[in-house]
Amino acid sequence: MSLDDMEKLSTAAVSDWPEIAFSGRLKAAIGDLYRTHLQFPPFWTSEEREEFIEEWADFDTNS
Repeated sequence: MSLDDMEKLSTAAVSDWPEIAFSGRLKAAIGDLYRTHLQFPPFWTSEEREEFIEEWADFDTNS
């Protein structure tokens, strides 16, 4: 997901709240953004990266 795509989704989220939050699309988009734009420690396993992404995407959509 590009930053432009994220901006479009964010705009949609504001206008379509709470439907977009309950659909899981926002959490999935945040997870995609983390996967493509964060640098994780090289010694983290893929499971550790996914756990981090899942936890913080969940936190971000429920805050």
